[in-house]
Amino acid sequence: MGFFYSEAPHAMKGLVSSLSLANLAMGSFLSTVLVSITMHFTTRDGSPGWISPRNLNVGHVDYFYWLLMCITLLNVAAFGLGCRWYRRCAPTPESQTNGSHTENVKPYF
Repeated sequence: MGFFYSEAPHAMKGLVSSLSLANLAMGSFLSTVLVSITMHFTTRDGSPGWISPRNLNVGHVDYFYWLLMCITLLNVAAFGLGCRWYRRCAPTPESQTNGSHTENVKPYF
């Protein structure tokens, strides 16, 4: 959130912080959807599935964690590409008067 807040124009700082919180809410919703989809596809033909609702020792939660690891690796790759393509915004006169020092900040990668 600090990155978004520091890079946003002064007039959009409130919008950026609300979008950051909306992103967090969307992530929670999508994690619930991922669990539901995993349970739906892995409980076919009477099998307990990866995530058993009654007893986690019966299912294969380890497979679900492997799935999460693969999704996380894709996310890290997308983050790396975004960092390579990103260029910092040029400082505006507004940011210089508000005490924001973006010209001396080193890039993340």
